[in-house]
Amino acid sequence: MRIKFIQNILNHIKKSNLSFKKLKSLQKDTQKPIILFASTYSMLTSMQQRGEHLIDKFIERGYIVVAADINVSRMFQYSNNLYLVPYKFLKKLITDKKVPKIILSISTHYTLKHISKYLNIAIKNNNKVVYEHVDDFDLIPNMKKELKAEFIKICTNNRIIISATADGLYKEAVKYRGSDKNIILLKNAVNIEDFKIEKPQIPPPPIAKILEKQKPIIGYYGCIVDEWFDYELLSETAKYHPEFEFVCIGIKAGKNVEDMFKIDNITYIPKIKYQEIPKYAIFFDIAIIPFQRNLITANTSPVKLFEYMSLQKPIITTSINECKNYKSCLIADTPQEFVNAIHKALSLKSDLDYLNLLNTEAQANTWEDRIGKLINLLETI
Repeated sequence: MRIKFIQNILNHIKKSNLSFKKLKSLQKDTQKPIILFASTYSMLTSMQQRGEHLIDKFIERGYIVVAADINVSRMFQYSNNLYLVPYKFLKKLITDKKVPKIILSISTHYTLKHISKYLNIAIKNNNKVVYEHVDDFDLIPNMKKELKAEFIKICTNNRIIISATADGLYKEAVKYRGSDKNIILLKNAVNIEDFKIEKPQIPPPPIAKILEKQKPIIGYYGCIVDEWFDYELLSETAKYHPEFEFVCIGIKAGKNVEDMFKIDNITYIPKIKYQEIPKYAIFFDIAIIPFQRNLITANTSPVKLFEYMSLQKPIITTSINECKNYKSCLIADTPQEFVNAIHKALSLKSDLDYLNLLNTEAQANTWEDRIGKLINLLETI
């Protein structure tokens, strides 16, 4: 057993050293630093979250991105200018002195224990660090204290860029740093070209079945979970208004979610790939974000909000802070308000002024704009 244990350690060191040799050779091919994406989630999924969008934009700007991935055992090229390395190499990747890099880490991901220690070492080694403050720590109650403590430590080093996704998160970072130095408000956004599509002549089968009912489709896509989805609001609205068909697409989880889908005019469609989302959502008459109003959603910038704008769909949301910033959002917090908003939204479907508003707000919130602002800041430090 001891011999096998030692062999495993030696194999780990060998693979780690090979990865670093590869990184050094990659760095020679570009005048730009490597982007090291430090996270605990895997790129080997169909998800297209904030991190993936930022990575795509860095690659478009000519950067090479290396992502530590929990589901790989060796370094390999995943796609153009994107390489995956085993997550177990992450500590060494962050603290290595020989490869110039920009480290992109996420506040609410348990990346490494004492992450502040390793990011400070990276700064001392003349690397650059972007710490993404993306959600309220209440989202992860079992690790809230630990993650927040690390965040406060990171705030004390004003050479670390903090990128906040919502107004409240930005103010929190400024509070703990004591100034706004190297803190940037970088909300979520959209790749407009991904959502500018015509309706397919043949709808996806789940949507085709819904269209047979010949009712307005009020749609949502994304996670459907207890922590932020307002089941009661949607359930009460649907029960008393069978003339509308409600559609929810995505991952569902929690104690209360199944009761909502027992209602006849609420249809559930399991998670689909990012590339397929527009082919489904283009058939929505109205797009909704029925989130609870709580500590988590108070600092949530929904990516889908900007995607809905690009799809040119009337938008109804509850009164969460980030959605209230946009004129295109109709706000509704009770079932009666929601029904009133649906009727108003249906009247806006072909309203040219409203459609222009959607387009204007989408154009003002693109990932290309976001990455440009981040790179400009990186180049000043």
